[in-house]
Amino acid sequence: MARVRLTADRSMRRRVRSHHWERNRRRPQLEQRKVKVMKAFVVKSSRIKRLALLALMVGVLGGLPTLSAAPKPSTAVTIVNNTSIEIRHVYLSATTDNNWGSDQLTTAIAVGGSQAVNLSCSGSEIKVIAEDEDGCFYYEVASCSENSTWTISNSSARDCGN
Repeated sequence: MARVRLTADRSMRRRVRSHHWERNRRRPQLEQRKVKVMKAFVVKSSRIKRLALLALMVGVLGGLPTLSAAPKPSTAVTIVNNTSIEIRHVYLSATTDNNWGSDQLTTAIAVGGSQAVNLSCSGSEIKVIAEDEDGCFYYEVASCSENSTWTISNSSARDCGN
């Protein structure tokens, strides 16, 4: 029995030694595999960093033209109402365009009254359209380079759609 036990012990020692030897023999392979995985991770993360940096640069450079665009000239037209009826609406339009923007008046211009309208121009001139309480229109082309006054009187040409 001692002999059997001794043989069993020897075989067990051999298995343990064999296991240690096998593990030690595979260790470089495992280390190489770990290194490959780490390199792949580093490569992927560096690609992600490069893509993130590229996206950031495109975003910043894409926004520069809007930041560096010259501001639109701003001026004011003072509209004086010398008619016998009040001016209820004032619209702005490019000189070559028949599409008008929104109403620029906060309150109507009473008879004998005046109101300044701020203009933001994309060109050198802008069309100013005034509408009276009868629904008739007055037109004026204003310069965008300087403030001006537009006096609307009873003798001014009215466009009542006739």
